[in-house]
Amino acid sequence: MFNKVGNMAEIIAGLITLSLGILWLVMSFSLEQNNVGGNLGLGPGFFPKLVSSFMVILSAFYLVEILRTKKDPIKLVMSKQGILMVLGGVFYLVFLNIMGYAVTTFLYVLISIYVLDRKKSLIDVVAAILIVACLYGVFHMILRVPLPTGILI
Repeated sequence: MFNKVGNMAEIIAGLITLSLGILWLVMSFSLEQNNVGGNLGLGPGFFPKLVSSFMVILSAFYLVEILRTKKDPIKLVMSKQGILMVLGGVFYLVFLNIMGYAVTTFLYVLISIYVLDRKKSLIDVVAAILIVACLYGVFHMILRVPLPTGILI
């Protein structure tokens, strides 16, 4: 039915993604339900519901496609950049509530830029500041989504 390790890894990845999508979809219904966007229902739970729904649908399509087709096994390779990005994501999750949204997101974006081999220091710092400012403006000021404040900010 499937071609040894490669297809099995794809099936496991699809099942994990599907499971996380279902978990996040269920959890998104516990978010506060206010009408930030009027009667459109664009409260804090709208975007998580939308993203997790797409995640469930696309994961299901992915699993069906893998089970339907026979193809050569994939080669599983983890690069140094991939490992550093995963570690950066873990750092972000651990320190988000401790250091606050603005500081943690700024550090994560800056680290991500450096990991992805862009090393133009001043431009990178300005880009990270602009990204955080735009995200803060959209989510906190426009959509009124409460962001973690933490100790620093």
